[in-house]
Amino acid sequence: MKKLLQHLLVILMMVISSFKLFAQPIPEDSLYLGQIPPGNIPIVFNLPVTAGHRACERIAITSDGKEIYYGELNTYPASSYRIKYFKYQDNRWQGPENLFEGFMAPKLSPDDSIIYLQDNTFHAYYSKRLSTGWSVPVRLISQNLKTHYLQKSEMDNFYVSSYYEGSTSDGEICKLIMENGDTVFQNLGRPLNSSLQENDFLIAADESYLIVSRTPNGGTADMYLSFKNENGKWTNPKKLEEPINTPGFNWEY
Repeated sequence: MKKLLQHLLVILMMVISSFKLFAQPIPEDSLYLGQIPPGNIPIVFNLPVTAGHRACERIAITSDGKEIYYGELNTYPASSYRIKYFKYQDNRWQGPENLFEGFMAPKLSPDDSIIYLQDNTFHAYYSKRLSTGWSVPVRLISQNLKTHYLQKSEMDNFYVSSYYEGSTSDGEICKLIMENGDTVFQNLGRPLNSSLQENDFLIAADESYLIVSRTPNGGTADMYLSFKNENGKWTNPKKLEEPINTPGFNWEY
């Protein structure tokens, strides 16, 4: 009996050791492709792109930091655009590789099992993680609703901007309600939304805060920060100061 317990203990230690082996984190000097980690001062995160393209329209990083997804496009409106990705494997970063042609604006679900995308006509898609990679993207909304920057929180809520190029109205940040085959926009209201255009945005996974871009006075966009109160209402968005936002007509995101 004593020998049996000893053997079981050895096996248990081997199993635990194997978990640690496969769950080893990325070395600190290799995080973020070996570039300077995020801090209080904004700096450019250099991402390789195809000639004539630029990296833009969201970036998505897995919870363990081992996968980085980003979009590249040639111009607006885009005629060439795709999702590219890096993966940390075998003790080094591998990539970038093309993941999805004809899609942009990647955003991972809180558990990294689904990636949300959009095409050039502002239709939302999703792809599921498989043992062999990712599934073919499919439309998330069967209706012909156009959305921008769809994302899902840890509370299983979907949020979108109603902005799209060619719209007759400015974009608003909305909660996406999908019930019994119907999909509707639930406007988050004032003061989060305003008479200005709210388009690109990011909501925290726990829905505690939201960062949104606004385009004042016909210029380019600045970023604003709003917090959710205990009553579920959003605070009046405050413009982020320098060095996040800068003077003049600059895109800050």
